[in-house]
Amino acid sequence: MDIRCTKMEEKVQVHRAAALCNRVVVIYHCIYFGYLSMALTGALVIGKTPFCLYNPLVNPDDHFYLATAIESVTMAGIILANLILDVYPIIYVVVLRIHMELLSERIKKLRTDVEKGDDQHYAELVECVKDHKLIVEYGNTLRPMISATMFIQLLSVGLLLGLAAVSMQFYNTVMERVVSGVYTIAILSQTFPFCYVCEQLSSDCESLTNTLFHSQWIGAERRYRTTMLYFIHNAQQSILFTAGGIFPICLNTNIKVR
Repeated sequence: MDIRCTKMEEKVQVHRAAALCNRVVVIYHCIYFGYLSMALTGALVIGKTPFCLYNPLVNPDDHFYLATAIESVTMAGIILANLILDVYPIIYVVVLRIHMELLSERIKKLRTDVEKGDDQHYAELVECVKDHKLIVEYGNTLRPMISATMFIQLLSVGLLLGLAAVSMQFYNTVMERVVSGVYTIAILSQTFPFCYVCEQLSSDCESLTNTLFHSQWIGAERRYRTTMLYFIHNAQQSILFTAGGIFPICLNTNIKVR
């Protein structure tokens, strides 16, 4: 899809999208490993292992620091794997959104250059149709992977939030409650950002349809108008992601599962 980005302003937008993806990754690292750091700090302050995992080889009472190090390294690997699963859908949809925006800008410029002939205008429209088809194929390729991941997360997030809320009632120290609060923020980060970008993607699809309808196609030759009507019909089918093929991924679903 980046091949079509030949103009400088389009390249700048793609670069900004890449920078945004990098910021998303950094923010998730700060949230997830911030929780690990808080749990480790709380363990050192309280004097018990951070996650109280059963270890038949090391007794925490006799080797506290060794048991804490083993638990921290183990959880770091688990958190990193979970971070990858949570971040990649957001990055892919951000890329999808930026190319939808670039396509919308190209559509606005159709038939605005009076120096071009009908054949050139028609060729530009056909290229936009191909761009939209490629974007739809991109979304269809991602849908099976994202569907399975989000189905598990949306089903488990409510249970995890409930357990975190209940566990806070049994903590005796402020440090334990702070760690549990950071854990709650990490759980919320698993589903809310992706549901938000999916909601924005749906709005982008509706905006694309309006942009097509209000473009300069009235008064064009017959083949141009016929292709435009075909384009508008296909653009009305939004790019939707579903969790397990059962319920749509959107902010409304994210609120209901909690």
